[in-house]
Amino acid sequence: MGVAFPDRGEIYALQLDPKAKFRFREDNELTMSDEDREKRDAGTDGADGEKGKDKDEAAKTADKPANMVLAGLAERLYKVPAKPGVGGQLFANEKFLYTRRDDDVVAIAIDKSDAKEEVFAKGALDFALAADGKTAMVASGSPAKPALALVPAEGKMPDKLAPHLLRLDDWRLIVDPKAEWRQMFVDAWRMHRDFAYDPALRGVDWNAVRAAHEPMLARIGHRAELNTILGLMAAQLGILHSQVRAGDLPGDGENPDLAFLGASYTPVAAGLRIDRILRSEDDLVSLRPPLRRPGVDVREGDVIRLVDGRSVASLADLRLALAGKAGQQVRLDLARGTRNFSTIVEPMTLQGLQTASYLDHVEAKRAATAQLSDGQIGYISLRAMGSDDVASFARDWFPQLDKPGLIIDVRNNNGGNIDSIVVAMLMRRTWAFWARPDGTGIPTTNMQNAYRGHVAVLIDERTYSDGETFAGAVKALGLAPLIGQRTAGAGIWLSDRNRLADNGGVRIAENAQYSLDGRWIVEGYGIAPDYEVDNPPAASFKGEDAQLGAAVALLKDTIAREPVPALVPQPLPGLGTPGGDVSPLPQR
Repeated sequence: MGVAFPDRGEIYALQLDPKAKFRFREDNELTMSDEDREKRDAGTDGADGEKGKDKDEAAKTADKPANMVLAGLAERLYKVPAKPGVGGQLFANEKFLYTRRDDDVVAIAIDKSDAKEEVFAKGALDFALAADGKTAMVASGSPAKPALALVPAEGKMPDKLAPHLLRLDDWRLIVDPKAEWRQMFVDAWRMHRDFAYDPALRGVDWNAVRAAHEPMLARIGHRAELNTILGLMAAQLGILHSQVRAGDLPGDGENPDLAFLGASYTPVAAGLRIDRILRSEDDLVSLRPPLRRPGVDVREGDVIRLVDGRSVASLADLRLALAGKAGQQVRLDLARGTRNFSTIVEPMTLQGLQTASYLDHVEAKRAATAQLSDGQIGYISLRAMGSDDVASFARDWFPQLDKPGLIIDVRNNNGGNIDSIVVAMLMRRTWAFWARPDGTGIPTTNMQNAYRGHVAVLIDERTYSDGETFAGAVKALGLAPLIGQRTAGAGIWLSDRNRLADNGGVRIAENAQYSLDGRWIVEGYGIAPDYEVDNPPAASFKGEDAQLGAAVALLKDTIAREPVPALVPQPLPGLGTPGGDVSPLPQR
């Protein structure tokens, strides 16, 4: 989709005092101190600065106040001689810099002649350095069961960690839930006061809001009830782009998780008949539902008789037989007509079922679009605007480039932050192309991968957050018509930085959006469609989609009126005749 810079992280150092020794500067004959010159001539290494001093002298130096000279500071910026690609954390002691490279914590020697890098803690969950720089805390293992070690802060961890591990099994922490809930309430109230996009808090008396809601804390007995109070409090600001994050709610660790095959069934005399198996793209092998995976010969119409030897006569029987078996091999005994056979499947989790159901929905919409347009119009769905979704968009974008029409569906989109990436692809325009002189083969456009056809965007009342920002950009920039219903109206951007003590939170809208003329936009209103089309609940339940039909009809009409011209090279002139100049393209 664009240029990537995966190894951008580098480390730089500033010399605050130009007269002080600086261990990242390679000295020469003019800058070398007399002491270092003597050590060089004597054949000893003076690169480590404090190494040659006795303890009293080092302590005397440490007691001196730091001298920072701001004049010329930018000219005293030095690059640490380490390979790019580090970042995430940075700690330092007298001998080493500690940072991350991928999942590992690495130690980089503070040595201007040889900044040797070694893996200090492979795959560490976390890392911290004591204030005196002598001890490092390393967290390893899994987030559910971490192992903490206190080790010397040197170039590598000790080979044997056992003596350094903290014994956590017998730790007992006294938690007063009501006190903790009160603290989280106060923290959420303060963070709204300090971070909300409007410093005037929309004219709301925020102290009065606290006074009205804080007494409710005395009546709650569950963390979920705190979330209710937090939601009531945050709602006083009337911000649509705000959510309560659950926090540390009690979980059910006793009952097994449900598992699913990704199909619908009807009870029959012999067991459960498979009426329909969820569909997905063939190349998304890892995301296929269990009954469509390679090596599994199960078809719609087959009857499930037994699951691991257990008879199933109802959907409840199937749920119980599969419970706790997600990701495990399960034997299905089935009947197909008069033939009985068996197969091994691996059921999926509830999250897997949700993903498979979405992919099935996309396949149905893609097929309907192709049928309604005789294959002339492509279809791309964006369920959200996150990293997985930009990957999905990149995979789906390129097969559409030769189609004269394209529908981008952001209905039910719950947001993220990739709107500019998708908009940038839509803004690409073809101004030239490369081709064989005889016109054979596939021409290549410049700009590369620019879409030359006509686009329509589907929106509805559940298009939210960054989905709305994408729709707003499409409308403001004139890239495509919007079809459907006005979007949700959650237009104030936020972050996840205001977490509470148990990792829950009440997300605080921090940055209002404005149009170029300074008008406040989106929040509380949304983005209105160019063509308003409703999908009534009853019709949607029956599988009808008037919005998709309207988009296809609009694009078919546009394609008929403004067909996409073919890229056909004109005959080349004879030798000695130069090529011509370019002409400005018409405005969109």
